[in-house]
Amino acid sequence: MNRRNILLTLGFGLALALGSPALAETPAANDGTGDMFIGKADAPITIIAYESLLCPHCASFHAGTLPKLKEQYVDKGLVKIVFREYPGTSREPWARIPAMMARCLGPDRYFSMLDLMFKDQEKWTKAETGQQLLDNVAAYGRLAGMTKEQFDACMKNEKMLRAMAERWREGVEKHGVEGTPHFAIGDARISGNRPIEEFDRVLKPLVEKLPKK
Repeated sequence: MNRRNILLTLGFGLALALGSPALAETPAANDGTGDMFIGKADAPITIIAYESLLCPHCASFHAGTLPKLKEQYVDKGLVKIVFREYPGTSREPWARIPAMMARCLGPDRYFSMLDLMFKDQEKWTKAETGQQLLDNVAAYGRLAGMTKEQFDACMKNEKMLRAMAERWREGVEKHGVEGTPHFAIGDARISGNRPIEEFDRVLKPLVEKLPKK
């Protein structure tokens, strides 16, 4: 789940969790606590995708299977995909950093940033210290117009982090999340970066049961 090459010392004295108010004036600002999803809000079938931005298997899913899911199901209004990010732990907080930054950009730009960070994952995760990883992620925030002050406030957004942690805890308890990526589709579970055919086996029977228009 975590990239061990960045889990190096330094205690990362940022108290990433906690303390400051939420971003006040990020572009497309919101409080960052809601679910982020692609597809129609009222799509009849929901996939919950549990991911980590540090997870290479998640990056492979975004490059390979996700575009096919979009084409075959999401774009047709059949499926929405809800993304829930691994918030890390108090000892290993690294995964929350890029996830929080993307959320602070607001829903209009969240998915564009996710796509970019998964595509560039091997670049920005090359860090010898926690501070270097933080600086690498902040550079992507600047590309999206986020100031240093906004980024610093984002990293201390307690409300957003707690919402992420609560959603992840629910995933562990309700959907059996043990690693990433992990997908919950009704009562079905798919673990790992799986091909579109494995999703088809779950989704096609559900689509066939939908009322015909």
